[in-house]
Parts: sequence; structure tokens; C-alpha cells
Amino acid sequence: ARAASDVASARAAGSEIESSAPIMACDCDLVTPVRVLAGVATLYATKLSFRPDVALAERRAAEEMEQWQHRGRGERPSVKGARDREWALAALHEVHRRRYLLRSCAIELFFRDT
Repeated sequence: ARAASDVASARAAGSEIESSAPIMACDCDLVTPVRVLAGVATLYATKLSFRPDVALAERRAAEEMEQWQHRGRGERPSVKGARDREWALAALHEVHRRRYLLRSCAIELFFRDT
């Protein structure tokens, strides 16, 4: 009985390792209502993760702050730091393809609130 449980736990560990291996990764921009972040999107078997390019995000934030100070008006740009994001694929509800000038240029992902 012990050997069977060892095999079962090894299979469970193996499937856990396989599910944590990335399926695909690509450079992309995460577009939110507040800002656009450049980074890398990585697709796993159970989740989608986004890791921002921190150096580029800091440069863009500094440029936005400089432009805001030069204008002397308008709303102050957000100074929140870029952070890693993850979404469970089980919560994915809809995927929409976006086009510009008849060329596919983006996808928009809609997740259920959990």
C-alpha cells in the first residue's frame, strides 16, 4: 500500500511540475485605464502572468512627471510602482480580438470576479 501511495504522490508532484512550466511567453503591453506598462506575458497551464519591465516603467513615469511639471497644470501622474500580476485561467470569461487599420493588434481578456 505504501508503494501505491508513493507512486500517487510522485504522479501528483510530476503533474504539479508540468503545470508550473511556461507554455508561452511574449513581450507585450498591459493597457489599463490609468497607464500602459511594457513587460512580458507568460502563459501557464492554469494561469496567465504579467511581469513589467521595471526599468522602462520608471523611465516612462519620470518622463510623465517631467511633462506634468513643465505644463504646470492637469492631474498629477500616478507614482505607483509597477507590480507583477497573475490571473487564473479558470476565471477567464471572454476573449476579444482588437483590430486597428484592419490589422489584429491586441486581445482583450475578460475575467469573472472571484
